[in-house]
Amino acid sequence: MYKRQGIAGPDDVLPMHDSYEEVKAINDDVIGWITIDGTVIDYPVVRAADNDYYLGRDVEKRKSAYGAIFMDFRNADPAQQKHIILYGHNMKNGTMFSSLRNYTDPAFCAEHPIIEFQTANGVSKFTVFAVAAVQKDDAWYSFIHAAGSTDFSEQTSAILQKSLYDTGVTPVHGQQIITLSTCHGSGKNGRLIVAAVKM
Repeated sequence: MYKRQGIAGPDDVLPMHDSYEEVKAINDDVIGWITIDGTVIDYPVVRAADNDYYLGRDVEKRKSAYGAIFMDFRNADPAQQKHIILYGHNMKNGTMFSSLRNYTDPAFCAEHPIIEFQTANGVSKFTVFAVAAVQKDDAWYSFIHAAGSTDFSEQTSAILQKSLYDTGVTPVHGQQIITLSTCHGSGKNGRLIVAAVKM
């Protein structure tokens, strides 16, 4: 359930919705729903014509410091993309993608390795294979389409080398990848990514 979690201001609360179908009915930009059991991550996912619109708007398109969990605009067809990227704010009150900070601890990852992503095509499960602290211009963010097995292998090998620890999971060409990304560190350009591969 998309709960009212925390208050950033008197008129700035996370809207409440019970399901992907419900929120999809009020906003055509809704493309899915992301869930990680044992965390607060249980939110609808939107996609706009750029990666700026939902930085300061919630899933109901109202201005909000929380923004929304949004998909990279280049992921035009999530069912066909080799790499889906989702972004969310690292809120100090523990909402949105702040739970990703816990993945810097390998023990937490071992206890919460599965990411569920629901779209119109159903629910897919992904297993975390890499957790990395990177900059916002990291090459990983440019990896949307794999030109072939060599490109896929090079890209995944690069992010595995940057991973904070070895999860024991290695993606294979043909598998789909999902990346959750949030701000990280004291600078404006630091990012934390949690990358997972479809089971």
